[in-house]
Amino acid sequence: MRLMQYNYTVIYIPGKDLVVVDALSRSPLAQSCPQAEELTLEVNVFVNRIIESLPATDDFISKIINEQSSNPICSKLKQFALTEWPTKSNLAIELIPYYQYRHDINFSGNLLLKGTRIIIPPSLHKQVLEFIHEGHQGIVKCKARA
Repeated sequence: MRLMQYNYTVIYIPGKDLVVVDALSRSPLAQSCPQAEELTLEVNVFVNRIIESLPATDDFISKIINEQSSNPICSKLKQFALTEWPTKSNLAIELIPYYQYRHDINFSGNLLLKGTRIIIPPSLHKQVLEFIHEGHQGIVKCKARA
């Protein structure tokens, strides 16, 4: 989440070409990181900024929150986002498609998010698609609207 605010390029460098030891490939310390609280605060501020800038009315956001609460899949995703994900083999079949995104799924401001996007419960899919395609202006504009 901290790096999402930057534009960067990842470049692979073979180990034999590394002059300085790669700290990211080393085992982390067992102690808690002193910057963990700062990172948590930054992530919360970032997520709150995303929620505030959503192109949806407060009523529709409330509707999404209610639907996410009543949807069993969204409820499980919230539980996993707040605690820990089980192994893929222990997941229910309907949750397996979300497993690959487990590091991007978070719960903040009573909303279940995947990165900066709201996870729309199945009961609202049709309504959101209709909104996206309202006054259809082509693929690019619809994708931007989504």
